[in-house]
Amino acid sequence: MGLFRLILLGLVIWLLFRLYQRFIKGRSSQQQKTHQIEDNMVRCKHCGIHVPEKEALKKNNHYYCSQAHLEDDTR
Repeated sequence: MGLFRLILLGLVIWLLFRLYQRFIKGRSSQQQKTHQIEDNMVRCKHCGIHVPEKEALKKNNHYYCSQAHLEDDTR
């Protein structure tokens, strides 16, 4: 009977450890998601929508959300 209790205790400790690891991993992934959102946003001169600066097209110190808007504004 003592060996069964020892195995059961080990199993409970292992399960608690695994739950703790998942909790810590979940918190760190949430922190990483907030860092991904913190890109500089710029406003399209044509339509006013905000897009990440990395994805925006720039011409004459103005930003555009698409090639079509860039071309429409230069006409």
